[in-house]
Amino acid sequence: MGYKWKRKFDPSIILRKIQAVTIVNDDGSISVSDGFLDYQRALSALYSMIIFDGEAASLEKEVIINKALYNIVTKSTLSKQILLDEIQRLGNTELAVVPRKYHLLTSISLRDDFPIKTFKIGSNRVRLLGKEYPKKYLSRNSLIRNHSFNIKDETPTNYNKVIVSVEAKTEREASHQALRTIDFTRAIWCLIYN
Repeated sequence: MGYKWKRKFDPSIILRKIQAVTIVNDDGSISVSDGFLDYQRALSALYSMIIFDGEAASLEKEVIINKALYNIVTKSTLSKQILLDEIQRLGNTELAVVPRKYHLLTSISLRDDFPIKTFKIGSNRVRLLGKEYPKKYLSRNSLIRNHSFNIKDETPTNYNKVIVSVEAKTEREASHQALRTIDFTRAIWCLIYN
């Protein structure tokens, strides 16, 4: 398991470009000078230069690299070893997090009489509910109603409520897993029914 540079690349050139266009503001935030496109290109190149292998391969590489860059740029000068050490620290911290159960609530276009109501895709559970969520989720309605912006549930009549349950270490990972599960399910249905 680990984090390492691909051998055929020299990241020092890319790191110098990133350092050159990055500005640390008085409040500690980071902005990019006129070279925003150069920054984006350099960042894309950097993502492809670092290998996350073993258990680390399951981590969200771009998120960890971005956090590591932010942590370093606000305190010191970028170097390939300092960046790799920070990536390793952040990655190992994230790997140590115990997965939790998350539920994504959404709706999809599906007939009410669809014969399957619950199924699993990998380790993720999908429940097709019809027009309403279970009562334990009703508190979300009052939160939506009482929030400052006026959100109305304008779900079309041929849509059904869905809950996708996943185990993940972060909310971001959970939402990606759940949405990938829905996308995969819809793709299979399209292949079968079209």
